[in-house]
Formats: sequence, C-alpha cells, structure tokens
Amino acid sequence: MAYEGLKRFLPAGIYMIFLLAVAVIPLGPPGGSDKLAHALSYFILGLLLFWWASWRLAHRPAYLVALVVIGIGAVHGALVEMVQSQVPGRVADLGDWQADIFGLLTSLLAALPILGARKS
Repeated sequence: MAYEGLKRFLPAGIYMIFLLAVAVIPLGPPGGSDKLAHALSYFILGLLLFWWASWRLAHRPAYLVALVVIGIGAVHGALVEMVQSQVPGRVADLGDWQADIFGLLTSLLAALPILGARKS
C-alpha cells in the first residue's frame, strides 16, 4: 500500500524538484513576461497532484482533495519564489506566485469531472 502511494506521488515529486531546479538557474536581464509559463507549469503540477490525491484521499470529500492539492502547490510556488530571491539574476515576484495559483486553480477545473465521479 505504501509503495502504491509513493508510486503515485513520484511523478508530482519529480516535477516539483524539476521546477525548483529550473528556478535556481541564473538568468540574464528579464526579457518579458513569464506568467504564462508559470501558469502552465503549475497547471501540470496540479494535474499530477490531483492524480496522486484522488487515490490517496479517495475516501475524503472532493473539496478536501482540492484544498490539499491547491495548498501543496501554493506552498511549493511560494518556496520556489523565496529560493529564487537568493539566486543572482533572479527575483521573487508576487505576480509569478499568483500565476502559479491560477495554474493550480485551472487544473482544479480540469480535474472536476474526475473528482465529481468519485464516490465520497
């Protein structure tokens, strides 16, 4: 049972590490808005987290699954922004974090049919 939980979380966990690794790459001067990239990245993270949480929290109400996923994703996005503020050439940006949350909320909309089909 524990192995199944790890197996289901692994894609999201690896993707979270990937997002953090990308965030610590020093960049040159900003060249434009990266909000769409943030929203898309966290949309994908949200889908991966929903895949894990819909199994891990199968007997919990759908709203709780959504809160857990949005919470994990939002905390991850905030941590990435805090780490980024320590990287030369990178800055923490509240707008980036807001785009992350937008992507997570959009993934919730995509996951609603799955969550609604669950037996609570």
